[in-house]
Amino acid sequence: MKLETKQININDILKSIQKPARYINGEINSYHHNKHCNDVSIVLCFPDLYEIGASNLGIEILYHLVNEKKLAICERVFAPGEDMEIILRNNNIPLFSLESKICLKNFNIIGFTIQCELAITNILNILNLSHINVFSKDRSDHDPLIIAGGPALTNPEPFCDFFDLFVLGDGEDTIVDILTIYKHFQHCELSKIEKLQLLSEIQGVYIPSFYHVTYNHNNTNITSVKTILKNIKPIVTKRITNLNSSYFPKKKILPFMDIVHNRMTIEIARGCLGRCRFCQASKYYYPWRQRDLNNVLRIIQDNMPMGFEEMTFASLSCSDYQYFEDLLIQTKQIFADPYYSISLPSLRCNAKTTKLLKYISQNYIKKPALTLAPEAGTERLRNVIGKYISDNQIIETILTAYSMGWKVIKLYFMIGLPTETDDDIINISYLLKIIKKQAKSINLNVTISPFIPKAQTPFQWVAMNTMKELSRKIALINKLLLPITKTVRIHNYEASFFEALIARGNRKLSKIIYEVWQKGAKFDQWVDKCKINIWKETLIQHGIKLDDYIHATKNYSEILPWDHLFFGISKKTLFNDYQQGINEVIKLTTNNSYTLSESAINKNKHHYLIIKNNNYQHKYQSTITRLQLCFSKRGMIKFISHLDQVNLLRRLTKIAGLPIALTSGFNPKVKSSYGPPLPVGYESYSEYMDLYLTQKVNLGIVKKQVSNVLPSDMKLIKLKVVPKTFPSLNTLINITEYEIHDTKQVISQNKISKFLDRNEIIINQKRKNGQNITVNIKTIIRCLQRDNDIVRLQIRIHNGAFIRPEIILNLLGYNALLFSITRSNLFIETRSGNLYTI
Repeated sequence: MKLETKQININDILKSIQKPARYINGEINSYHHNKHCNDVSIVLCFPDLYEIGASNLGIEILYHLVNEKKLAICERVFAPGEDMEIILRNNNIPLFSLESKICLKNFNIIGFTIQCELAITNILNILNLSHINVFSKDRSDHDPLIIAGGPALTNPEPFCDFFDLFVLGDGEDTIVDILTIYKHFQHCELSKIEKLQLLSEIQGVYIPSFYHVTYNHNNTNITSVKTILKNIKPIVTKRITNLNSSYFPKKKILPFMDIVHNRMTIEIARGCLGRCRFCQASKYYYPWRQRDLNNVLRIIQDNMPMGFEEMTFASLSCSDYQYFEDLLIQTKQIFADPYYSISLPSLRCNAKTTKLLKYISQNYIKKPALTLAPEAGTERLRNVIGKYISDNQIIETILTAYSMGWKVIKLYFMIGLPTETDDDIINISYLLKIIKKQAKSINLNVTISPFIPKAQTPFQWVAMNTMKELSRKIALINKLLLPITKTVRIHNYEASFFEALIARGNRKLSKIIYEVWQKGAKFDQWVDKCKINIWKETLIQHGIKLDDYIHATKNYSEILPWDHLFFGISKKTLFNDYQQGINEVIKLTTNNSYTLSESAINKNKHHYLIIKNNNYQHKYQSTITRLQLCFSKRGMIKFISHLDQVNLLRRLTKIAGLPIALTSGFNPKVKSSYGPPLPVGYESYSEYMDLYLTQKVNLGIVKKQVSNVLPSDMKLIKLKVVPKTFPSLNTLINITEYEIHDTKQVISQNKISKFLDRNEIIINQKRKNGQNITVNIKTIIRCLQRDNDIVRLQIRIHNGAFIRPEIILNLLGYNALLFSITRSNLFIETRSGNLYTI
């Protein structure tokens, strides 16, 4: 299939929505393709908002892998915000890709990542917005193949009616195979079934339509799962990638807006050494694999120039990484920056963790957030769930961290675990009381999540607590913990029942999911968005009882919906582990099972990859030079906010390698100041930045360095040195000039003259305290006149505030959305009325 050259023109759309930066593309290190290319095309979709999905490492790995190796044209798409969706539906505009603004329906393949079961309603919404039938059976041979992967697919059966194929396990090698095979048959007149037959030969690829499932009389229990075609594997085995040789991007995409994890993320290991019987992710990513230390250091070196101030080492259990202590040492040497921050995922409560915390405390000024997950309140219950840590280890780890300077610690617990009693819950409060008694000023932020039995785990047979029982336990938790710590966060336990329903459900649930979406459900993974009543109502209408799916213990002999999918651990092994857990057979200690060697590396035998820090040594140095930079901002980047632009320019000056000065304080930033904020959606020739440096510089070299790192829609117009003691831009500038482009000359000079002849020009304004006031802006308008195809507007900045041009246009009786507006200049107006440019 060929990508159509017709693109969606979204300029007018973006003027009408709250966060247009979600849809503009052009981020540094993203790809831009030839729209006339006949290559295979794939669009990767994270079914949530851009600022959440842009942080997903899996999407970024596959995106760069496909584009860098030129396997296909690969673009991205995210779930649109509600305001964007309304515009798309009202104007019958199909959802489009981020990079090329091409309709999703024109791609060969649409690949979704499913991180959470409840994201399925968003996926149906995205397909519908793309004018694509949500049911696989209704899509033609010429429609794109709809595929999915991700950790929520240990049981993909409730989604089978919507997808053509699933990728089970690691996606790096699988996507290469899929695209390679697709290239061979893209110009052949093959039917959809013929294409899927060829793709089914790839390990890790599951084609649900090639399997027939039969049920008992009430459609809840499965009696058989059989293949419907010859040469189709009766058991589909997930794909496992050699992590140490697998692909990892050399340059992370730098977004134009703030995202949830705006930092350098390096995956150091996949899988988990722990044996938590409830954990779906550890079974999906099984087995435990590590990246070689030198490999990790090379990745850090590749991404170091991107100007990040924080790094996270991604793994389900990063403290189990064999070389973690040495990795921290080497990272510290690479950046030579006491303010650089290391972010750590959830850590184990053991001696190795305390040793790592000691190193971080001694070598980093900014301490990362510390998250520990005891999961259960007693040692007995922790043994049951496979979390082999003692009360003493939990207390000792927290108190040791407190003594090293950590004042806020996040703790995760679960309720509704198998064999749980009230004593197990009560003991959570005992643990916290012991800690608070010895560390009175510590803040313990406690998060409570309901246990959900997940497929491919030892607890896949366990019954989930009823809503009545969970409600009682939550009330008990609040009663016990709120007097100890005021920060107790309870996950949306009502939504957890629907998550559990999908996690343990069969194909019969597809129609339920479809109806729930039709009634308006979407963003169900968000606490404040989940339509609980819609789910309840739909289940009642179809006679679906949660007791049949999630509140009943399953038997070993029962055929589970996912039994024909193999994730590396046999059903028998999982069941034996389940039995040992609930019968409290195994009571292992951390020392004899899970603790790795204290010495991560023998320095006499291991050759380090030493990376030199080539940045300017600017810390703790006084300001020598103050530069004033002026930028133009055209094209799509006009849709980023002033704050996002400030953050972008700060980062770009670091990437450019300038000897930047830092602000003082605990959390120093690039020392800089900026001109007045520009409204979102305006182009500009007058974006000013004053930048403070610790060295004298050559302006020609600086201009080249800065110009090389700017996005394509920004240009450095001028650059000069200004006195260090010169007043700041915001205190100097008091006139902003705009050009309103009016090629059709809709705005008449006669109407302008009558408008300016008024004795008063009154507008209503709302203060920050919510009070409405009236303001006479007659004297604020310095100039308003037509100049050929342009209406020139000069507005005074009054008491730090300024009037937006669209207010003037609305007062004149015109819709501002019909005009392109550019900020052409900024001035200093003297008391005598003279104007001086900056």
